[in-house]
Amino acid sequence: MPDASREVYQRAITQLGAWLATEHPDATAVEHLRRRHVDGWMRHLADDLGRSEATRRVRLIALRKFLAYLGSEPDIPLDANPAEHVALPCLRDKVVPIIHERHAASGSPALFLSIRSGDRGGWRISGGGIAEMLSRRCAAVGLPPVHPHMLRHTWANDLLSHGANEDDVEKPAGWRSPLMVRRYGASAASQRARDSARRLARGERV
Repeated sequence: MPDASREVYQRAITQLGAWLATEHPDATAVEHLRRRHVDGWMRHLADDLGRSEATRRVRLIALRKFLAYLGSEPDIPLDANPAEHVALPCLRDKVVPIIHERHAASGSPALFLSIRSGDRGGWRISGGGIAEMLSRRCAAVGLPPVHPHMLRHTWANDLLSHGANEDDVEKPAGWRSPLMVRRYGASAASQRARDSARRLARGERV
């Protein structure tokens, strides 16, 4: 078992044991554990300690797996997993603000914003700025450099691979000629041809 997983299991069991010692001192062995105990511990984590849905979910999953392991051992008298049917906390969508509404750039329609206004008063980051940003992040995680146009190639290839025609790709990209579609889709044209041939299965229809 990885050390990280062992630590997660240990934290859940230690916290449950501490709570049981205070609230249910008669539950001194694993065979004494019931679903009501697990439900009560989950409420304690939420109401008394203010733990998030994500934290409570991790604790409950760790407890489930640990008890399932104990139940598989022939010398441990655990007939059923008391945590098995306890509802997992639902994770709620969390809104993460990209830029504060009082910031001067908050009204900009651009997706990528610079930390300072440009010469013309706009906040849109330049193509060179995006390339530099990607290069820094690739270097930070040890990946080969990624150029923004590589993402455009991927976008075009993905549309063409899923049945879009050249006009469907040309218009959203703002291109004026199907030659640009072929250029940006050329990087994976051979793979698309093989996939199409496999879908048509001509050899099986002879």
